[in-house]
Amino acid sequence: MNGINGFSPRRIGGLASGMNTDEIIEGMMMRSKTKLNQKNQSRQILKWRQDAYRQIIRSTNAFANKWLNKTDSKHNIGNDAFWKLNAASTDSKNFKVVAKNGAMNGNIKVDYVKQLATSETLSSKKFENTFIGTGNPHANATADEKNKYMEAVKSELDRMKKAGLEPSVTVDVDGISRTIKFDFKDEDLASWDKYNEALKTQLKDGVQRNFGSKVTIIDRGNGDFGIASNNKITMKGTLLHDVGIASGVTNKPDIYSSIKNVRGQFGNIAGGEFSFKINGTEFHFSENDSINRIMNTVNSSNCGVKMSFSEYSNTFKITATQEGAIKGIDIEQTSGNLLTELFGVESGSSLSSKSILGGVKAEKAFDFEELKKNIASPFTITMTDASGKKISKVIQIPTRDSKGNKLDYSKYTEDQIINLLDTEINKTFDSKKFNVTVKGGKLEISHRDGALLEIGGYNGDNKMLGIMGFKDNATNAINETAKLSDLGFTAGDEITINNGNKITITDGMTIKDLMDKSGNAITLENGRLKIKADSLTAKGGAADVFGLVKNMDGVGEYKATKAADVDFTEKLSTQFGVSGNAKVNVGGVEVDINSDMTVKQMVDTINAKYEKTNPGKKAINFDEYGNIRFNVAAKDVSGGFLNSIFKTGDIPENSVGVVNTRNAQGKDAIFSINGEEIVKSGNTIDYDGVEITFNNTFNVDGKGPSENITVSSDVDEAVKQIKEFMEDYNKLIDEVKGKLSEKQKYKEFPPLTNEQKKDMSKEEIEKWEKEAQTGLLANDNELTKYLQELRTMMYEKAPNGLALFDLGITTGDWKDGGKLKFVDKINGKTGEEHLREMLTNNPDKVKKMFTDPDNGLAARLDRVNDAAMNTSTTKRGYIANIAGMEGTFSDSDNILSKKIKDLDEEIKKFEASMKREEEKYWQQFTNLEKVISKLNAQSASLFDQMMG
Repeated sequence: MNGINGFSPRRIGGLASGMNTDEIIEGMMMRSKTKLNQKNQSRQILKWRQDAYRQIIRSTNAFANKWLNKTDSKHNIGNDAFWKLNAASTDSKNFKVVAKNGAMNGNIKVDYVKQLATSETLSSKKFENTFIGTGNPHANATADEKNKYMEAVKSELDRMKKAGLEPSVTVDVDGISRTIKFDFKDEDLASWDKYNEALKTQLKDGVQRNFGSKVTIIDRGNGDFGIASNNKITMKGTLLHDVGIASGVTNKPDIYSSIKNVRGQFGNIAGGEFSFKINGTEFHFSENDSINRIMNTVNSSNCGVKMSFSEYSNTFKITATQEGAIKGIDIEQTSGNLLTELFGVESGSSLSSKSILGGVKAEKAFDFEELKKNIASPFTITMTDASGKKISKVIQIPTRDSKGNKLDYSKYTEDQIINLLDTEINKTFDSKKFNVTVKGGKLEISHRDGALLEIGGYNGDNKMLGIMGFKDNATNAINETAKLSDLGFTAGDEITINNGNKITITDGMTIKDLMDKSGNAITLENGRLKIKADSLTAKGGAADVFGLVKNMDGVGEYKATKAADVDFTEKLSTQFGVSGNAKVNVGGVEVDINSDMTVKQMVDTINAKYEKTNPGKKAINFDEYGNIRFNVAAKDVSGGFLNSIFKTGDIPENSVGVVNTRNAQGKDAIFSINGEEIVKSGNTIDYDGVEITFNNTFNVDGKGPSENITVSSDVDEAVKQIKEFMEDYNKLIDEVKGKLSEKQKYKEFPPLTNEQKKDMSKEEIEKWEKEAQTGLLANDNELTKYLQELRTMMYEKAPNGLALFDLGITTGDWKDGGKLKFVDKINGKTGEEHLREMLTNNPDKVKKMFTDPDNGLAARLDRVNDAAMNTSTTKRGYIANIAGMEGTFSDSDNILSKKIKDLDEEIKKFEASMKREEEKYWQQFTNLEKVISKLNAQSASLFDQMMG
């Protein structure tokens, strides 16, 4: 026989006795098997009963989520917004209207809207490198260097030819990509200069052939070669290097790459750390962050502004979230020059170098076995970032996992222990920048951004520090005696501060020496060199330490300038602090200007004088972004106005003279309603219970016709919603009442056993089990209690004395479970007609009956549901406590789940007992077979002897 529930494989018996052992043992096990089936059936009934309860909980929660959800004003009967009983309408396209509670019926006249409210905005200059190209990379090479490079070029071209490849580059303009192929003759490869010229000529022809006027080739000689366009260009190919164009470069700003990789695209962003405040909220970033991440961080904060970048105009904008003339943008830059370059915000300190800090090194090697034994001992790490912000955290390796099981580190390898420390430190600081390593058998803890670190004891307990090999308060701090050569500077490096103070780095020079020679313009703060200056130029290793942008000759340069917020109507003296008269030379023409001029007057004066000798041409113009663009070269002759305004006395042609941040002050809205002019900081006003939102100006001079708003009663929507509420409530009552009144059939249709299911079709099984689950909650005490509480609650009056009956609604007969319905007649009207009358004449009383926070109908209904169905751990409802609910803590922590678990254990033990019982029977029959077999053998032997 097959063992019961698979206890044992089929065995062969009865060979000696001739008995059918399988059938005999199966018959002997039948009683136990029946008991097992009964236990499994009992378990199934418990599970079905739990599922039935849970379906009621789901239905109740769905009802509550729709009608009692505090975040859903449309359906929440306890929310004031639900009881909006007035409607406002208008034919105007200049404003939108919404009637609120308490709005008075009648007409509102909007006379005019002279001005809409705007938010204060701060806009950047246009960031667009229309020119791709950095010049001939070998323009200054010696003849020998050029010859060697040409040999490498010819070798590569020969290799490509043998491989069947053609030298080419790809050019993409606004998503349209073209391949430009090159065909070099022998004479083109005779020298570097001829090769460079042939390369430029073929590239120029190919670009113009494919893209025409969209792309311009610029070749000014002296190696100044490149491609320009107002469209987005991306170029790829190794040959581009030989004309001074980097493969993959684009002429549009990249806000998604890290700042350190795109510095030159956004002015002269310098330094490794950037800190600033917007409306008092502090922000800290590093050169590893992208502009896009910075914008997202600002926008997700509560600083009161939104920062954006337009890929069409290539400009940034900071916009205050509040509208009106009240100042909404207050920016303070504390380190780095990010906002200086983007928006012209002056920095508290002009420049911060990269970190010159290493890691915190242990004094002695650690004892690995001791470290494992004491791995859970706490210690502290204090981190100080570039802005001086300190964060101290207690590091403690967990001793138990998330399920409460004790963790055993005794078998961990050294690498696993080090990784454990690394992981826990980063987890504690919510960071991925700490790094724990072992060098020469000693621990070292470092920070990828070079933060100042200090490792100290915990409540005076330095046990862990000693085991790890650190001294108490170990730090990676560096002092002024540190040699510059150890920090990345190289002898011969030059640093120029403010275009005058030049410092040459020499062997043995210390940080203190550098600070002294800078006149204290350079200081040491939190492991970084801080430079307070208007400009800084550095070469070699010094440029790298300061994180400067390097151009082709190896020079990195930082220039701090204050951008002017140009107001075309304000005097130069007020904006830029200039006074008296000045003389400038613009395109070879000398022009007199004075400090009483506005910016526009200055531009007009210069252009008028220039056009006299250059008819039809302007020396200066405002571009579409408000920047002042010089079409010709300009310089100060006397008075120094250009230097004061543009931070330089010499302006080359085709350059932007002013980085205009265009700070637009917010404006208040100005409008008139019912003859009264109103000035407001926003474009939305609540006027006599009507919310009016203006979106256009109209009738600015006040001479045209006004536009009207009509407010009238509208109870249709409220009646519709109340009727929908009643329908949903009645469906819930029907479901609960239906479960209570079902005929119990599970005794007539007990759960099927596996053997029974084998002989039935799928449809037969489904039909049987449907009958088996009928009546599992019949006359259930807890559901009866819930139904009674709902009906009683619906009868009760709110604190203002109103009950549902006063609205023409009754709970009906108790046999129906207390379903809601309109009364037939009340005060000579139908129930629905009476409800409309109440909503029209007493809307506030009706609303209060539902919305009273302590004992309104919504609050009472919420309490009844919570008392029965709440699945939380602290306030479990009496029905939820019986059955629990999937996806909550109550899923396994409930009465039925515990009964099922106990029954599972009982079944498991009973199955084990049955297995032993079956084994016992088999052993007994096996022994019987042996005896019979022995007797048969003896009988055969006697028979042989007698016959012999």
